[in-house]
Amino acid sequence: MLKDECIFCKIIKGVIPSFKVFEDEFFLGFLDINPLSKGHTIIIPKEHFSTIFDLPEDLSNKLFKNIKLIAENIIKNLNADGFNLLQNNFKAAGQEIDHFHFHIIPRWNNDKVFKEIIKSQHKVSNNELLKIQKLINFKKISNI
Repeated sequence: MLKDECIFCKIIKGVIPSFKVFEDEFFLGFLDINPLSKGHTIIIPKEHFSTIFDLPEDLSNKLFKNIKLIAENIIKNLNADGFNLLQNNFKAAGQEIDHFHFHIIPRWNNDKVFKEIIKSQHKVSNNELLKIQKLINFKKISNI
């Protein structure tokens, strides 16, 4: 997708209006117009990156600092009981806009957000988990 066609790039330029809740030199946070809950916020880099693989590491650190600030503000001012972070990469994972972004989704006890996802979970045998582990395991896992 060309940057000129990107909805989020148009929001950054002010071509498309938004309900901004956060802005700094590198990122913009605004309310989702189709929210999963009250206060559902999207945070995007002002520079166009398609997926998490494209986002430079120095921006990743700044991004998570800003996500924390926004989420703390949401919890405090909307009296939310918690929040989810959602970040999709590529169409198969549900990425609808080809501009890297995070969703900060406020949650309240006993709300119905994500109930269908939880219902779709299924049991996997230890054998199957072992096979998958061998496929994706790094050769050396560091002690963090």
